Amino acid sequence: MKSFRSKLIVLVAAAGLLLGAAQPVLAAVPGAGACWTPVEVNSAIAKGTIQPWAKVKKLAGIADDWRDKSVKVCLMGGQPYYVVNMVSPAGAYQTFVKNAVDGTS
Repeated sequence: MKSFRSKLIVLVAAAGLLLGAAQPVLAAVPGAGACWTPVEVNSAIAKGTIQPWAKVKKLAGIADDWRDKSVKVCLMGGQPYYVVNMVSPAGAYQTFVKNAVDGTS
């Protein structure tokens, strides 16, 4: 039964992707605190408190052909982290969580 259920889930997910019904959703990240508003993010970048996402993406070694679908800055353990949903050139979604100061995980 599990095999059939697993195949059905995969089939439904694939159909949703083909029909464009699947939308990236900010994944629940364990330990994530409050997320900043765009104004707070821009202010922190201007003050040099955090790096812009483009720089953190480069520091983290994320390929340029991955596309950003949603970008947020959230506090984790008192530190700002980018929580970014991205899509690969092949269409696969992945959530990256990177320190907003130095690009580490």
